[in-house]
Amino acid sequence: MANRDLNSFDPATAGRYDPGYLEIFYDNRTYKGFDDKLPIWQDYWLQGLSRLSRPSLFYPSDIYPGFIRIVFYTHDGNQGQKDFPLHKAEAVKEMFDSLSTEGFRPMIIGYSSENPFPELGGREPPPPPKKQEPKRATTWSNSVAGHSESSTPHDRIMSIIRDDDEKEAKLRQMQAEYMEEKLGGAV
Repeated sequence: MANRDLNSFDPATAGRYDPGYLEIFYDNRTYKGFDDKLPIWQDYWLQGLSRLSRPSLFYPSDIYPGFIRIVFYTHDGNQGQKDFPLHKAEAVKEMFDSLSTEGFRPMIIGYSSENPFPELGGREPPPPPKKQEPKRATTWSNSVAGHSESSTPHDRIMSIIRDDDEKEAKLRQMQAEYMEEKLGGAV
């Protein structure tokens, strides 16, 4: 069924992709730790934004569709953030839990129609993109030259070296026998 949907897809008539609106999936900004050295105004600011369920006064517009962002605040009040693709949602949730226990007041934001957290009413994130296997060269030389199909160039070179070593060993043996006969056993 998916192939039929993809085959019938026409980008000219599909319209613009709408990822939805920015939404906070998880938020721990209201909890202030004993290690925090935030000014009072910043503490109230973060608590107010958290109660309003907003990431900031003006929504950030630099998050790309297909990504979620984890935002955290250090004990000194500095803000840190990092974007992740949707298929890493479980790792982002683990980082959220870890940062929460360390008192960094994190939040996870993303687009509403791309919610990767099923426990919040979202869908499972898409699987990670598959790595493409490198293409292997195929040649007719195997069948023409009489090589087996399963042998590699390395195997063929090693067999040539072994054949040469065997020929040299036979030649040395023949030379030793000749010298033995010529000299009469005194080699």
